[in-house]
Amino acid sequence: MTSRTSCNRVVTVMANLARLSARHPIEVVMMSLLLSSMAYLSMIHYYFKEWEVIFKNTINPIDFNQTELLKDSSHYYHSNGLNEWKELNYSELGNYSNLEHYYMYTYTFQDQTTFATTPKLSNVIYETNSSTCILTDSLYKPQEYLGNKDELIWEMGVTKNYLQQLKNHILTFSHNVTIQNNLEQTDITLLLVSYIMVCGTILDLFQQMRKKGSRFWLSLTTLINSACAFFLASFTMLYVLKRPTTTLVLFETLPFFFVVVGFRDKIKFSDYVIKRYGTLNISRKITVDKIIYDAFVDVASHLIKFYLGLSTLAIFAIVSFRYSTQMVNCLMLLVFILFYDLLLTITFYSSILCLKLEIKIINRSTIIRQTLEEECNVTIESDAVDEKIGLQKLSFFKSNAMIRIGKLSIILLLVGINIYNINLKWTFNTIKSIFLSFRPTVLPDILLVNNSNGLPLPNKDVIISVLPTFYYQSLQEYKNSGNITILILKTLGFAISDKFIGKVIFIICVISISTNVYLLRVAKIHSDATISQLIRNRKVTQTEVIKREPISITRSLHSADFTKNLSPKTFSLTASDDENSSSSCDSSSLSPVERTLDNCVKMMKEGKLKDLRNTEIANMVIAKKLPLYSLEKRLEDRYRAVKVRREAISVLAKSPSLNTLDVPYQNYDYDRVFGSCCENVIGYMPLPLGIMGPLIIDGKSYHIPMATTEGCLVASATRGCKAINAGGGASTILTRDGMTRGPCVRFPSLIRSGACKLWLDSPEGQEKIKRAFDSTSRFARLQHVKTALAGDLLFIRFMTTTGDAMGMNMVSKGVEHSLSMMVEEYGFEDMEVISLSGNYCTDKKPAAINWIEGRGKSVYAEAIIPGEVVSKVLKCNPAKLEELNICKNLIGSAMAGSVGGFNAHAANTLTAIFLALGQDPAQNAESSNCLTLMNEVDGNLKISVSMPSIEVGTIGGGTILGPQSAMLDVLGVRGPNQETPGENARLLAKIVACSVMAAELSLCAALATGQLVKSHMIHNRKSDVVVKSAPHN
Repeated sequence: MTSRTSCNRVVTVMANLARLSARHPIEVVMMSLLLSSMAYLSMIHYYFKEWEVIFKNTINPIDFNQTELLKDSSHYYHSNGLNEWKELNYSELGNYSNLEHYYMYTYTFQDQTTFATTPKLSNVIYETNSSTCILTDSLYKPQEYLGNKDELIWEMGVTKNYLQQLKNHILTFSHNVTIQNNLEQTDITLLLVSYIMVCGTILDLFQQMRKKGSRFWLSLTTLINSACAFFLASFTMLYVLKRPTTTLVLFETLPFFFVVVGFRDKIKFSDYVIKRYGTLNISRKITVDKIIYDAFVDVASHLIKFYLGLSTLAIFAIVSFRYSTQMVNCLMLLVFILFYDLLLTITFYSSILCLKLEIKIINRSTIIRQTLEEECNVTIESDAVDEKIGLQKLSFFKSNAMIRIGKLSIILLLVGINIYNINLKWTFNTIKSIFLSFRPTVLPDILLVNNSNGLPLPNKDVIISVLPTFYYQSLQEYKNSGNITILILKTLGFAISDKFIGKVIFIICVISISTNVYLLRVAKIHSDATISQLIRNRKVTQTEVIKREPISITRSLHSADFTKNLSPKTFSLTASDDENSSSSCDSSSLSPVERTLDNCVKMMKEGKLKDLRNTEIANMVIAKKLPLYSLEKRLEDRYRAVKVRREAISVLAKSPSLNTLDVPYQNYDYDRVFGSCCENVIGYMPLPLGIMGPLIIDGKSYHIPMATTEGCLVASATRGCKAINAGGGASTILTRDGMTRGPCVRFPSLIRSGACKLWLDSPEGQEKIKRAFDSTSRFARLQHVKTALAGDLLFIRFMTTTGDAMGMNMVSKGVEHSLSMMVEEYGFEDMEVISLSGNYCTDKKPAAINWIEGRGKSVYAEAIIPGEVVSKVLKCNPAKLEELNICKNLIGSAMAGSVGGFNAHAANTLTAIFLALGQDPAQNAESSNCLTLMNEVDGNLKISVSMPSIEVGTIGGGTILGPQSAMLDVLGVRGPNQETPGENARLLAKIVACSVMAAELSLCAALATGQLVKSHMIHNRKSDVVVKSAPHN
């Protein structure tokens, strides 16, 4: 018990530390990297000295391989008696070993040179401004630098022989390391296998992280986390404990540490965080640091066991091998690596995960903005379609391929400009040196022509080897042109080492970090903005709305009297103090004297409408001098527009109830309503909101909101949930996801209509229409097109995915563009569009096509309720429920000629959920298509519902309203799903189907037992309920 308590305390401390790091991610990341960098530099400084000693003691850094040089040379045999030259292979040189051997060196100076600037060399047989030939009887390595301090210095460029030396250098070092450490073939093989395992572990890390939802960055961060742990552990061993580990021992043991520690803890940690984020979506109730905290609470016990187990084994090994200094040092290094790796996982890795989630949230808010622009901003749809039509003609220049070509061209251009401006000569000479060094050497003409004119050759047979050309570049020119980049880096290095400049750079880094922290916090504020703030700027704060008083106006005019006196005579206005204190009015401009209607109209034309009293504006509305619908736009204050409209309607409709709070209007965000949900707003209509459930759906529990005025509905559905949960919950499948729009078009003849139908049904037609449709949206994707003929009329049913939006506006825009393309581009100029919606969709009407083909989401749900639960909870038995379902829902519906109505009351539950979640309640006509089946199976009850046309969305429409958005958040489906677009809407459809099934079950049980009327009488007809009406002014 004590150990468990201690473990819980440690877990709490770790989780709180991780949460603290998540609250200040940039500071933690920068501090971790700064400390790790210091440790890295210290470690490199130590081990670099050790490697330098090894290099000096074991290897000549400039190893000269004569054999390789001769293999790259051309060899010639000269017969003195015949005065002839014969070319030899390298393998034939052994046949002429008794002859004298001469070597010809050719030095080429690549810059602009003269005889005065070229270095002075000995044994020169031929010389020009840019080349010098030397003939000698000894083979030696050419000098890396030519010239002395009084002359221009020349440096050897890149050659094949130089690269060969580098290869030999590496091989020699490896060979000496093997000899010094007495490594056998088995040791080398084991070491090689260990490094292969390291590569496999890293590849597995990237694959696992990709499965969890991160393509690259989390994997890279995991590697950086482990590297930083190694640097800090090495620093502790080297400079704190003074127990160094040699480079070679570290090289041998490090891969085993790497494989043993692995990355399982970080993968599990990341998986939990990413999944939790996907479940919560854009919930404001759970912050990112809370997700990190919960993740550590979930995985901390596993981390403690893993790291503590490895540390314990390492400590036992230290005790066992205490007489082996290097072994003890290696094991102590492992312990510190584990410690720092755990600490960095809690701090550094948690901060990186926090930043990743914050970026996802910001990205998601951007997606919300883009989706709303497509789905809700209907005022610019025609302009957007016209723009898409114009872009279609230039589709190649707007395609991804063209964009990639453009980006590649810009990159190549920038690289070319840099080469030209900085390193043109160096680049050209280097490339030329590499390629020319592979050119086969030939017998120079100087030997053929001048053999008898004083060349240092004896009068006998000889062998001459012509070595590859060696290229040199003046060091002065090299510094001035080719090495500008290196010079800049060196200058920067010296500048950074300066005490004053180093402090300035440090201050700049601090300012940069502070700026990043500020920008991240600003981004958080952006991601927390409401959907209404993404559409328009809110001009009335909530505080001002709360401070407003109810309307209290004593009117001297009534509608009947006013219509008789429309002449510009003086009339009396009486307004309350509330009106005069309106936030949109300037109190100094309000005159206590009477204003005539003409004066009010004149002030409105002068742009002073906001200076008028609410009553004066309402009177202009009554007199039809100001349109009722334009109040929001003219007043630029939506709350005030609602007040004025209520006052005008109370007169026009002769209904004083709008002067009371029977219809509330205060404390509501009308910014979300205007331009999206309703027009001519006079308030809002409260509905009772209840919660049914919990209901287990596919293994997860949900509390489902319902807005209804029907008593017993929520209680009855909750009873059904209880019965379903007792059987293990409901299971669902979704077989189709596609919103439809079915326009009606006409052609001059049946022949043309049939030709268009055949083209649309063909693969070519389907492909072209899909291309045109998909070009209008980032989210809507056409699945297929179904056609039907009626004389010369052609009906086209577009079925498309719309992401997480219900998507009617999105689909309509794509359909309109597709029809335009058919007329303008696809050869159907004679097509006439009768209606964008030809009732072939079919929207907001019962139709067999929706029942058969589906519309929206096609969901099927099933549950098995044990017999004893049916008896105890539902007060019935499975056989009786099966009989009732057949007689009522199947036979009864068939007798009534029902289409899609083979259920008890699916529309009841579905509409209540629609109202609570901001869905379109008119779409219950097709969404409530439902087939309910009940069967007795082995004494248990199996119930299922088939709903082929549930039309829901989690973004756009009524979902942007505050209460409805909050209810979506209760279900965890608010907004778009960033990881899998459309998944939130599909989950919501499944929840609706299972809720309908629960309500169907409970109602059928009540009908089977005769409890329906009795329950309603008990719960809905209480005698002590007194309805109090609000007083009228």
